[in-house]
Amino acid sequence: MNDAVILPTEVRDLLFSPEGAPLLADVISWAKWRNAPGATPEEQWAYMQVLFRNYREFRNLLDYRLGLVEAFRGVKVLPTYQRATDLHIYCDRIGGGFRIQHGYSTWIVADSIGENFHINQNVTVSQGKGGRPTIGDNVYVFTGAVATGKIRIGDNVTIAPNVFVNFDVEDDMDVLPAPAVVKPRKPGS
Repeated sequence: MNDAVILPTEVRDLLFSPEGAPLLADVISWAKWRNAPGATPEEQWAYMQVLFRNYREFRNLLDYRLGLVEAFRGVKVLPTYQRATDLHIYCDRIGGGFRIQHGYSTWIVADSIGENFHINQNVTVSQGKGGRPTIGDNVYVFTGAVATGKIRIGDNVTIAPNVFVNFDVEDDMDVLPAPAVVKPRKPGS
């Protein structure tokens, strides 16, 4: 794949506009996470292009953000770059600072998600009994977790790997898996 990516200037204009503030927060969050330069507008624009070039998950995120902007609706920027075909994002609002680590086999179907949402691979946030989740700010959902139904996950919540959540979670909580139980089998079973 060619090392040089030149995103359209319309995307740069959006990035530094009030409407593009969530996307800019995403880029800054990814830059901090990856210990990359991202303090100045020039560094942010350059790093966004690095993210687009190197991470299929970021391409999905950019498509999601652009799909919320009237001028970009239905437009896929640089369609020759492969997207993560098993990463699905369906949400009316996701705040800035959205980070996707790996994102393989991941579904994000929620009413709304706050700022600084971090999600790993093989995660399902989905519609279930009564509706879709509402997720607060500063939420981390780790590998293999499921959050389903019309539930509220508060601010500053961590959902551990392989946890099933179909209940409300208050602010400032860690949702941990129950300890595994190992017991001997009965003879003949």
